[in-house]
Amino acid sequence: MVTQAALLLSAYPISLSSKYSFNELITILITTWSYKVIMAVILLPVGIALAEKVKKLESVDVFDWNISYNPLFTGSKKK
Repeated sequence: MVTQAALLLSAYPISLSSKYSFNELITILITTWSYKVIMAVILLPVGIALAEKVKKLESVDVFDWNISYNPLFTGSKKK
């Protein structure tokens, strides 16, 4: 939710400020943010169910144990 708000607050005023008034822009921001958040909440269970189904069909479930994706860590990891 916060990321969507940050994206909309940074991109929409730049791209739409010349076409809409301030009040219209605020309405567009609130409406778009609300729609994105509501759709994310509604579609989250669908995405989880689909991921579980694909994992069962492909018999693949991969976990990244003992792997560091930290780009600043260059040493070897103790086991």
